[in-house]
Amino acid sequence: MCAHQLQSQTAQQRELQEASELRDQNVAGWIGSIGRSGTSGSILEYGLLEKSQSREADQELAELGPEPELNRIQGDESFHLEPAESSLYIQRLTPAVVKQLKVGMWCFDANEVAREHGSVLKIVGTELIGKVSFISRSCLAAFLDAMEKRYLANPYHSSAHAADTANSFEVLASSSGLLQSSELPALRSVSMCVAALGHDLGHPGLNNSFQINSRDNLAVTYNDRSVLENFHAAELERLLSHRYGPRQTKLMAIPQNHEARERQVRIALILATDLSKHMQDLGDLRLRLGNRDFDASEVAADQQLALTWYFRASDIGHSAKPWDIHRRWSERLVEEFHAQGDVERGLGLPLSPLCDRNNFDLSKSQTGFLQFICLPMYEELVRLDELLESRFQLNQRKKPATSVSLHVSRHGLKVLPLDDIVPSEQELKVESRLSRSFTGGMPLEECTTAAQNKGTLRIAQQLLDQCTDNMNSWMLG
Repeated sequence: MCAHQLQSQTAQQRELQEASELRDQNVAGWIGSIGRSGTSGSILEYGLLEKSQSREADQELAELGPEPELNRIQGDESFHLEPAESSLYIQRLTPAVVKQLKVGMWCFDANEVAREHGSVLKIVGTELIGKVSFISRSCLAAFLDAMEKRYLANPYHSSAHAADTANSFEVLASSSGLLQSSELPALRSVSMCVAALGHDLGHPGLNNSFQINSRDNLAVTYNDRSVLENFHAAELERLLSHRYGPRQTKLMAIPQNHEARERQVRIALILATDLSKHMQDLGDLRLRLGNRDFDASEVAADQQLALTWYFRASDIGHSAKPWDIHRRWSERLVEEFHAQGDVERGLGLPLSPLCDRNNFDLSKSQTGFLQFICLPMYEELVRLDELLESRFQLNQRKKPATSVSLHVSRHGLKVLPLDDIVPSEQELKVESRLSRSFTGGMPLEECTTAAQNKGTLRIAQQLLDQCTDNMNSWMLG
């Protein structure tokens, strides 16, 4: 072997070793690696700017003492969690980076983050799920990698749309406070976030009309009913059934009774994204909200109904995003529709609505979409917000809180009544620095929207106003 070949082989071995070491680094290092090397404003660069904050966080983590040997839910010996993998010990995106990317904010621009930093699904998934104590960091990284590979490079139904939906749902669910009344809020939060990230898994870029008209195998399998939605739900559950990471564990290693319930929640959420049922379901929501016994804070069915509509609103949430973000998503959707129309024309199939590029008016189609689909939905969400607020206030006056919560401490994970949870000063300090609660506020005021200066308006009212502004912008041409 000549000297040049030997040198080349040595360089390749060094690259493989470096790649192997990179895979074993913590989540923050893994995320930083997808930033553009040498690009101003990259994730890695922002992380370096926050070195002093990182050192302070490391010192606070050390004050917590040794990591727990084994986390489990008290009273259920089958609920084994990854040892030494509490969210308190996972180095994640620094607060400065999260703020810069607007993760957890309504004005989050998934397309821009994807363009600048690569895998937006991994960024959002790590930020929203990585804070939960019973998720292994290595398992999460491998799961998100597998999930992203199942998304195709469609103009609209892509991993960026999945990340945008998950982030939007985080904002809506946080503002509602509904997850506080769930039996296991951390578990339900993770399950719903996973559903949002996987709600379009494997989308072929061809809608249900195409699947049915072309007699595709998917349409045959699911009997022409919510074809793609059933497919996405099944694909997600297949991914969740696999084992990931060096320890070969499932993402959510939870007891069977909890898993069965969470699986049904995920499936119901994904099936609810079928827009062909939108008007009928909206009518049902309107009737239920008009019933005097509606109580999403206490009645499980009402809580699920509310969260389902927040999920639906998140799926089409670009309709209430700042104009530039909404316009870009609209153009991407039209691009995907027209590509489908080209395929249908080539196969001699009838052209699906909005798919004929030779007979299409973008302003007119988007005006109709916002006016007849989105605005009525946001109007009902405004009513829902008002009912939630009045019910929460009434229930607080009637009785003390009796719900339970997953509590993470240096001693492991336990299910405790909320009133019994008294975290140590160190735990409160570290949680406030490293973790953003799913039930916290919505920093919409940091976003540039038409509703920015409207004070303390509820989030649904702000989204209704922004959607109205977007519709008017389309009408003006």
